[in-house]
Amino acid sequence: MEGGKDLPLQVIWGKGTPGQNALWIKEILDGAPVRKDALEAGDYYSIKKMVEANPGAIGIDPVGLAEEKNNIPDGPRVYSPVIMVTKGAPSPAVKKLIDFVKGEGKEYILN
Repeated sequence: MEGGKDLPLQVIWGKGTPGQNALWIKEILDGAPVRKDALEAGDYYSIKKMVEANPGAIGIDPVGLAEEKNNIPDGPRVYSPVIMVTKGAPSPAVKKLIDFVKGEGKEYILN
């Protein structure tokens, strides 16, 4: 989206997303801390809601939460690993998911 209003930038930062925050700080901010005036949100959904409610706001969320109405600026993408852990043998449903991810679902996994 181009040609929008010239507004002060307001960063929305997720308190409940420490793994993503650490990855973002490492990969995008080169270890620098996030702005001290960032507004704190709880989880991915609250980040999205706060960004949508605050003109000039920006936040980081999984791309799967984006909707057509959201403006996703061009820029670097950061990918985090997904780890599957089970206590004991996986249930049939979990085994089905694991088999999918290791098989035909591999095409959806970025390396």
